[in-house]
Amino acid sequence: MAEHLPPPDEAPRNPNPDYEDRDIQHRAVVQFGIYIFAMVILAAFAMLALIRSYGRMTADARQPRTARALERQLPPLPRLQVDEAADLRHYRAAQEATLQGYVWRDRSAGILRIPIEVAMEQVVEQFHRPPAPEPTEPPEPPAPAPAAPAPVPAVRPETPVPTPAPAEAEPPSEPEPPAPPPFRPPLEA
Repeated sequence: MAEHLPPPDEAPRNPNPDYEDRDIQHRAVVQFGIYIFAMVILAAFAMLALIRSYGRMTADARQPRTARALERQLPPLPRLQVDEAADLRHYRAAQEATLQGYVWRDRSAGILRIPIEVAMEQVVEQFHRPPAPEPTEPPEPPAPAPAAPAPVPAVRPETPVPTPAPAEAEPPSEPEPPAPPPFRPPLEA
C-alpha cells in the first residue's frame, strides 16, 4: 500500500482538472478593452457626421432653387380647394347655423330640430320638476250602482238640462311647454 501514496514533499496532482489551471492573459484583456473603446469613439464620430449631413440635406430641401421648383410644389390640376381658410369659415358657419336654427326634420311626424341651448334648457327643466304628489289615502271605492234607474222628470225643451257637478275638482295639470317658433328655412351658402 505504500507504493500508491505520493511522497510527502509533493502535492497530489489531478491529471484532468475542471478549472483553468493557468493564469489569465492580461495583455489580451487590455487589448480587447482598447479595441472596444476605440469602436465607441469611432461610432460617435460617425453619428455626428451623419447628423450634420442630414441637417444640410433638409436645409437644402426647404428652399426651392428655381421658379420651376416652385411650380412643382403646387398640387396638380384640378385644384379643388383654392382658399382653405374661406372654406373652413363657410363650413363652421353652416355648422353653427345647424346648431342654432329651427328646422323640420319630419314635418308629417311633427319632429322639429331645435337649437342646442334650448334643448339643454328643456332637459334641465324636465329633470328639475318636482314629482307629482302621491295620494296619502287609498281611493274610495265607487258607489254601488242603483238597481233600477230613477225616473227622469219631464222637462220642457226650452229649459236647459242641468249637468251634475263633478264630485272633486281635478288639480290643475302642468303647463304645456311653449310652442316651437315658426319654421325658418336654413341659410344656404
